[in-house]
Amino acid sequence: MVCSGIVTTGPSALAAAPAVIAKALTGVYDRGEQDIMLRIESKLPGFGGWFLAADTFNVYMKLPSSASPEEVRRIFYDTYSQRPEEFVRRLIAMGPRIKIIPGRYSLSELIAIEHLVTQPSKRIPGWTGTGTSLLHNRVVVGFTDSASVCPGATAIASMGIPLDAIELEVWGIIRAL
Repeated sequence: MVCSGIVTTGPSALAAAPAVIAKALTGVYDRGEQDIMLRIESKLPGFGGWFLAADTFNVYMKLPSSASPEEVRRIFYDTYSQRPEEFVRRLIAMGPRIKIIPGRYSLSELIAIEHLVTQPSKRIPGWTGTGTSLLHNRVVVGFTDSASVCPGATAIASMGIPLDAIELEVWGIIRAL
């Protein structure tokens, strides 16, 4: 969905990213695997998360990055070699195959954006849900209908969120069962 002429204003939503990492470093586990990834980001500044495809850890790194593939491999080995999942241990034992993908945002920045959208300072018209996409290095924002997308995007941009950090989607009305 394309909404033209929208300008990001207000204080940058990315400023909250260091606090997201700091919270993960306290040992919390409220975001599951993402908390482990945030701990990786504390060692690899600019780390934007990872996803697995064809036995390869596809790793987003915000550019420019000073991290070498060898450093990323070492940190992945140190982080995941003792995991209980046999599949993960097998991949790590082979010397993890790492593919570095240029990313625009670090994981902590994406999570800071997600928090801002889920707990907005102002109403976001038609908003139904939000989530961090590790596959796309973006925050996905869902709306009730296509008529809500551009007004919602305008509200989001007014909160200091760069629009290239989000994917706008129509999800419809979400109801709890």
